[in-house]
Amino acid sequence: MPTSLALTNERSDSEILTKKECAELLKVTPRYIERAVMAGRLRAFKPTPGIYRVRRGDLMAFMESGSSLAAA
Repeated sequence: MPTSLALTNERSDSEILTKKECAELLKVTPRYIERAVMAGRLRAFKPTPGIYRVRRGDLMAFMESGSSLAAA
């Protein structure tokens, strides 16, 4: 999958990304990232209210799983 290769290009799975960086990589809005986190489909941590941080490896796993916000 070319997108996965682009995400791992010389970067560590433990690299920490902002909500905006995640959104740019997936070509979605930052609000989509928030909703994916709130729905439990994307692992993230919140150092303070309203701020999300995501490990690159977790973002890759989310992409590879084909997750969406639709109910399962």
